[in-house]
Amino acid sequence: MAQRKGLQIHSIMEESKTAKKPGRPVFNKMIEKIYAGEAHGILCWKLDRLARNPIDAGTISHMIQQGIIQEIITPHNHYLPTDNILMLSLELCQANQYIRDLSVNVKRGMKGKAERGWKPGKAPIEYLNDRNTHTIVPDPERFHIIRRIWEEMLSDTTSRLALAKKARDEWKLTTPKSKGSKPPNKNKKPIKPNPTNKKTDTVNEAD
Repeated sequence: MAQRKGLQIHSIMEESKTAKKPGRPVFNKMIEKIYAGEAHGILCWKLDRLARNPIDAGTISHMIQQGIIQEIITPHNHYLPTDNILMLSLELCQANQYIRDLSVNVKRGMKGKAERGWKPGKAPIEYLNDRNTHTIVPDPERFHIIRRIWEEMLSDTTSRLALAKKARDEWKLTTPKSKGSKPPNKNKKPIKPNPTNKKTDTVNEAD
């Protein structure tokens, strides 16, 4: 897109931190560069990649109104200081409202799931989240091991440390791997199993 429009790129900046809260270091660095006159415009995929919170949105709106940002270019729109600021502000407000609505809907869904007797959130170690039915089902690899652990714990014949060692070495109990998970620390105490207790699960009611 930059080549097609004949634009000179000062720097390519990527932000991994969510735009729903202010205080993003890369975003702030970009703003500093523009204020310093090192760059005069922004190329981005969509406006909601820049800001999804009112503080950052206000910064963008103010800078383009003052001509500090001379243009913002996306694949589908082109924003200039001479344009009606209402359209830019409306898109930024929509991005912020989407995040607010999503938070409310997620909380409502978790609350409804708890009221139906299901544990919201990530399933315990001995269960799996079924994405098709949106329920939890026994993990065929770990459920029987966790059950044996609880049976021995309730019998009070084995110490917790000895039981953890047995579960790891003899029964080959492992924790489920998740995306971005780190290798387990062998010096760290094994996670003790937690029974699924519907009465103790609390979900904040949606605003």
